[in-house]
Amino acid sequence: MTPVRFNPVSSATIQPAENGEFVRFADWQDTNEQLTAALTTIENARFFSRCPEGIDLKEHVGNLRLAADEQVSNGICTVLYRGAIPDGIDTSTLFGAIVRVIKERLSQIEKGFSQEGDDDYLDHELSAAAAAYLLCAAGHQQLAATVWPFSAEDFKPSPNAHRNLVRGAALAVAEMESMDRGVIEIVLSGDKDNVQ
Repeated sequence: MTPVRFNPVSSATIQPAENGEFVRFADWQDTNEQLTAALTTIENARFFSRCPEGIDLKEHVGNLRLAADEQVSNGICTVLYRGAIPDGIDTSTLFGAIVRVIKERLSQIEKGFSQEGDDDYLDHELSAAAAAYLLCAAGHQQLAATVWPFSAEDFKPSPNAHRNLVRGAALAVAEMESMDRGVIEIVLSGDKDNVQ
């Protein structure tokens, strides 16, 4: 593994919007390379950490990971949200969760579940798949199996509720992305009356 040199996003790169809205996808693409470098930096931190004598290695690496995830989460917050974080909001866990969902979504795409393929699901199958994983996270495996829209052998919930939450959230993101692409297509076609 080779260390990655990461230059954090500067305030000159991201211009805050006065209304605090989220950045557009095109703006997000510009920062994708920096996000990838940041996530790789976390992996490098894990690899290069040297645990002091007498300290539990798993706990040590876990603490380093939490610190690194918090740094990346704060960076992602800067990238995704144009505006100040309201006082009293604990971003240490909020944006850490977002990082895990983004990583899962990217993993789904890398495994061949393409955005183009997602657009072929016209009956909200991705929403149903997300619901199935979320139901498993809540302990409702039997109900989840009835909601799952694909073949039964493709439904592979984890015994870990947290993992199912991440999978479900990433599938929900896939559905939202597909809907957004559909809206963009409608708007570009000039049929703005059908935008929901």
